[in-house]
Amino acid sequence: MLVGKPAQGINLSLAGRISIGTDALGTTDTLFIHHSFDKGAYMVTRRTRKSKSVAVKSAELAMAVPQVVAHRITRMALAGPKLSDRDRKEFQMMVNEKHAALTQAWVAMATESVRANQAIAASIFTAFFNPFARNKASASAVAAKVQNAALGVLGKGLAPVHRKAVSNAKRLAKTKLR
Repeated sequence: MLVGKPAQGINLSLAGRISIGTDALGTTDTLFIHHSFDKGAYMVTRRTRKSKSVAVKSAELAMAVPQVVAHRITRMALAGPKLSDRDRKEFQMMVNEKHAALTQAWVAMATESVRANQAIAASIFTAFFNPFARNKASASAVAAKVQNAALGVLGKGLAPVHRKAVSNAKRLAKTKLR
């Protein structure tokens, strides 16, 4: 947290939220500027947040998947037993995309699980080998760490499936059935 006196000529309307940008991982940096009227100082706090939560991705996935399935089933029904080259290409791409997305999801979940387990094990070993430390984690803090780790694993696994399903919904919405 940064605290400082306002410079000459700074407008008090600056107090509020300023988004700095998004990095390659999708993390948004946001500066919150607060003005303390009793002390005449600006306080700046920095918060980082993932661009989309697991709940938002799940909701988007819940909307995209039925659209994609309806389009593809309708297309299969219209194609009949003899597929055109266009339909054959779409159906083969469907199978390959599912394999790729699920493989990416499993790898991402396994990698995040290893990372989360290492972080939790490190905190357990630190607590074990330093039993007289002043800053011991409470049970609720440990539970929050475990819950965040589980959400991280779920989010990493959901990302490739979400990315592919949403892009397919957008692409197929522009594609004619015949």
